Amino acid sequence: MMREVNGLKVEGRKPIAMEGRVPLRLFLFRQRPGWSRVLHICLLLTAATIHAAPAKLFKAGNKALAEQRYEDAVYAFREAAAAAPESADIVYNLGAAQFRLGLFEEAVASYEYAASMARTDSMRSRSWYNIGNCMVKTGESLKKTDPYAAVSYCTQAAWFYRTALDYDPAFSDAAYNLEMTQLIAAGIEEEIRAKEEQEQQQNELITYIREKLQEFIERQTKLLEGPITGA
Repeated sequence: MMREVNGLKVEGRKPIAMEGRVPLRLFLFRQRPGWSRVLHICLLLTAATIHAAPAKLFKAGNKALAEQRYEDAVYAFREAAAAAPESADIVYNLGAAQFRLGLFEEAVASYEYAASMARTDSMRSRSWYNIGNCMVKTGESLKKTDPYAAVSYCTQAAWFYRTALDYDPAFSDAAYNLEMTQLIAAGIEEEIRAKEEQEQQQNELITYIREKLQEFIERQTKLLEGPITGA
């Protein structure tokens, strides 16, 4: 499910479920008589513990995300990602929590990692799509202080939305945000041009006033310096 924020569609669906198993690398030991069964049980317990740890943290992170406890969600997802670094789902949801905290730069890094580890084009598409959303939000924060940078971020966002569509041409929300981002960038550029024209007009007016003032001063100076004729 998508929700609209400032004209852009942002994902508001339930957190994705964890895909696959956490691979366990087993080391071989020389077996001593009587230790075979004990070793087998220890390995099974170790495997269960390692597999359960990221899954439990992932579940806790999703719960915190749903309850809008975003800082707790970030913590849980980071811990889960440390235990299962090959899971695109965990890092993807970490990006979602970071996005909601306004940590857009960190969210971009998480989504980029999720895209690189993704097993499906759908996951890759959504990861690039959300990077685009991060770029737009960053651009919005710079609109007043640095409009040129804001346009640059919108241009980058458009590229990421196109990349999302390359992986999933039917992703209508990416197409919508691409169109909206282009309109936003065009609007900012128009504001920049209008401001530049206004500044130019103001500068021309100031120059005109200075020239007229200088002419007045020179004229008055000549009048004061002229000879005084008697009555």
